[in-house]
Amino acid sequence: MCADLANRLTRTRPHVIVAGPGLATTIPGIVVTEVVRSLARRVDVTRVEVDVAEKEIAGLHRAPSLASVQRDDSQDHVVTLRSPHGRRERARALHAWISEDADALIAYAWPGLDSAWIDEALHAAHRAQVPTTVLCAGLPGLRSAELVATCAYFGLADRIMVGRPEDATTLRSYFGARGPHIEVDHALTLAGRSDTGPDRGITAFLPRDNVAALATVLAAFDAVPEAWVDDYGLRVVMRHRDSVVDDMVAASFHAERVVLIDEEMSSRDLDDVVASSSAAGVAEPSDTSRTLDTAMEHGIATVAMISTGVPSISRGYVGGLVADLGRPASVHVAFNHALRLSTLRFPAPEAWDGLALRLLRAAPATSARTALPAFLRR
Repeated sequence: MCADLANRLTRTRPHVIVAGPGLATTIPGIVVTEVVRSLARRVDVTRVEVDVAEKEIAGLHRAPSLASVQRDDSQDHVVTLRSPHGRRERARALHAWISEDADALIAYAWPGLDSAWIDEALHAAHRAQVPTTVLCAGLPGLRSAELVATCAYFGLADRIMVGRPEDATTLRSYFGARGPHIEVDHALTLAGRSDTGPDRGITAFLPRDNVAALATVLAAFDAVPEAWVDDYGLRVVMRHRDSVVDDMVAASFHAERVVLIDEEMSSRDLDDVVASSSAAGVAEPSDTSRTLDTAMEHGIATVAMISTGVPSISRGYVGGLVADLGRPASVHVAFNHALRLSTLRFPAPEAWDGLALRLLRAAPATSARTALPAFLRR
C-alpha cells in the first residue's frame, strides 16, 4: 500500500477506477463507455469490465454501437481490465485492482443485472480508503421494490447517483440518514419516451435521389416476416425527381406498409416525424445533420447507415447504432435492434461531460472514508 500511495503522490493526473458492464453490444456497456470517455478527458481511468454471464450477449440480432466504432484521444488515458467470471476469482481481482493508488471508484449498476459484485468492489475500496460512487440506471417501468433490490448491495458507498427524483426519494427512505448520500443526475435516466403508437414504426432519412440507399432500406424491410409485418411500418423520407423511386416502393414486398415522403421539411415537420417514430435511420449522417440532431433531442434509437468504415460523427450517442448501407441484412439487424430499444429515451451526448464533472467533485465522506483530494475538486 505504501507503493500505491507513492504512485498517487507522483502522478500528474488523478486516477479513477470505473467498474461496470463492458460488452459493446449492450446499452449498459455502451453507457459505461461514454462515462469513461468523458472522465478520461480529465483524469487517468482504469476501466474494469464486469460481465457476469460466461457467454457474451452478442450475435446476429445485435448491431454495433456508434460509440464502439468511434475513437478519440481520451482513450489514450484508459487502461482496460476484464474481470474473471467466477465469483471468488472476481472478488480477488477486484481487491487486487482497487487499491490506495486510486483516487476514486465509480461503479455502474443496471437494475435486472446481477449487481452483487458491486458489494465486493465497495469492500475493496473501503479497505483502501478510496471514495466511492455508484451510478444506477433509471429504467422505464422500474418499480421501487426492484430499485431497492438492486441497491441493497450499495450500503458501503459514499454516494449513489440515480436518474430520477422519485428514485432518490425511494433510496433515502430505504437507507435512512446514516446511509450513502443520494444524488440525481438526469444523464442516468433512460425513461421518458412517450408512446409512439401501436406500430413498430421506422423512419429512414435518405439523401436526395439515392436509389441505391433506397434499394437497401426496402430490402431490409422486406426481410420482416410476413406474419409480423402488420405490426411494422416504414416511412422513407427522400426527395426525388425520378419516377423509378415510386416504382421501387410500389414493387417492394411489403409495399402496403411503406410510406414515401417527398417534400422539404420544416424544423417542426421534422420534429413531428421523428417524435412519432419508434426508431430512426439516417443515411451518411454528419455532425451537421439536422435529422441526427433531432433524433438525439428526442432520445430515440437511431441507426447511422454508412458506406465507409467509420462514420463522420464525432459525438458519441448511447442510442446510436451502425449499419452498412451496402448490406440489407446489416440494416435489417440494426433496425430490429433499434426497435427493441424503443421504450428508452437516451441522454444527449453532452450529458456525459456534465456527469463526469459531478463525479470528480468530492462525495460526502463517512467516518470510515476520506474525501476526494483537492486536485479532483477543481
